[in-house]
Amino acid sequence: MTEPDLLIEPLLEEQLYLVGPVGCGLRSNQPISLDDVADCKLILTPRPDGLRTLIEAEFARIGRRIKVAVETEYAPMADLIRGKVG
Repeated sequence: MTEPDLLIEPLLEEQLYLVGPVGCGLRSNQPISLDDVADCKLILTPRPDGLRTLIEAEFARIGRRIKVAVETEYAPMADLIRGKVG
């Protein structure tokens, strides 16, 4: 974001984590590339959630589309992950 009349400074940086069921091949000690994530079916919150918007922008930046398995605000995500929905 660039605005000539404003001073803009990041407030914080956060890490995002990809969560999957046991045996899915993820390793907690090894980062996964966004390109690799693009091959996964994801469980995401519906638009216009801020995190969803950020994720979509990053996928667009690398020229990939999100594979959405489920959009949910209310379902317990852990249960969906354990059930291998996404």
